[in-house]
Amino acid sequence: MRPLILALALLASPARAQAPVDCLVEAYGHGTGVAVREAPSPEAAVLLRLPDPVLVGDGEVAVAFTVTGWVPGWFRIEEAGYSDEVGFVPGGRRVPLERAGWVAQDAVRTTAAGLELRAEPREGAPVSARVMGLQRMPGSVFVLHGPEGVGVRALRACRGAWVELDTDMGRGWTDAVCARQRTACE
Repeated sequence: MRPLILALALLASPARAQAPVDCLVEAYGHGTGVAVREAPSPEAAVLLRLPDPVLVGDGEVAVAFTVTGWVPGWFRIEEAGYSDEVGFVPGGRRVPLERAGWVAQDAVRTTAAGLELRAEPREGAPVSARVMGLQRMPGSVFVLHGPEGVGVRALRACRGAWVELDTDMGRGWTDAVCARQRTACE
């Protein structure tokens, strides 16, 4: 009877934390008051909140950062600050992020720079979506998009230089993204 109770207790115990997948991609914050947490959990201590986006011309530019890891629902970030798309920022461009922190997946965005999304994170994988071409808009109007004009709805995961995106043109992996928000990726 004791081995059965022990086995049931082990099955009911919380799952071990998943080891982060390492990656290296450029991204930026989405929303206001984006929390950077000590660990990938909504209960983890808040290290800091990213400054809100600033007005540039007729739009906003959010704080950019380097994504260095991923676990389901969370991205590990480092090296945060406003890009050169922003002129003067009171307090300076750099955000004082003293160590890596974790941002919830829904608060992270990036800009697609490649022409295709792939079914897997590798060169030569089947193409799952093209991020350049005609898109049907409401009212039966077609609009021609280049990669930077395609809306990135969400980042799903990352692995190495590859990031999985949900876009207006479909879902897939690319190794061509940047944190530019007002101008084209270089």
